[in-house]
Amino acid sequence: MTSDIEKKEEIPEHIKLLSITDRYLVDLECLRDMFSAVMPVLQDQDKQRKAAVAEVFSRAKKTSENNENTEGDDQEASEEDKSQRIKLTNGGRAALSI
Repeated sequence: MTSDIEKKEEIPEHIKLLSITDRYLVDLECLRDMFSAVMPVLQDQDKQRKAAVAEVFSRAKKTSENNENTEGDDQEASEEDKSQRIKLTNGGRAALSI
């Protein structure tokens, strides 16, 4: 009797092949859909990251240039800093007093 059950449960090779091919095509279609949905989001994030990195480098360059220009003026700058103090006004806004 078990041989009859085993014969009924055996799947022919061509059906196995068609089943595997069908699952592959479904998986491929799912991947294509995910790719088309995710890529625009990732590209936008890449653009934002590149812009942020460019801004960081430009700020660093400006700071570096400012530091090079003010190295000789340290004494003058420190006197100016002493005369200018930051006070907090209502609402937590900073105001510069001279």
